[in-house]
Amino acid sequence: MLSEINHHLEIIEQLLQEKTSLFQPLLADLAPGERTDLQGFIGTLRAEIIAMSTGLNLHQREQPLSVRWSIGTHLEFAGVELQELTRAKPAGYGALDDGAYRNLRLQLDRLYQMLARQTGKLGPRSSHNKE
Repeated sequence: MLSEINHHLEIIEQLLQEKTSLFQPLLADLAPGERTDLQGFIGTLRAEIIAMSTGLNLHQREQPLSVRWSIGTHLEFAGVELQELTRAKPAGYGALDDGAYRNLRLQLDRLYQMLARQTGKLGPRSSHNKE
């Protein structure tokens, strides 16, 4: 649970940078002082989380998490979400057409192959066939 709280703090930190998302523009409605105060408070909260995890004898994993594996995992999830767009009618727009699906699938596969080329194999892949 503490890791989930930390994850949300990371998202808040990204929001404080006011980087606009591709699909959800942000309204920069925080004053610089507010942003600084929030960033400071997040630092304090994170220090408390670390203290709690130490007090509960929760240690970081001895084996670090592979960035390559993590990216591959997120690409797998993106592929599943893309597959879902062919079956459903998202927000009243209709299902994704075959050409758009194939193009996006190809781009996701290229990203995955770029990662896999460096280490041989990332792990098992799910089927990407459109049903």
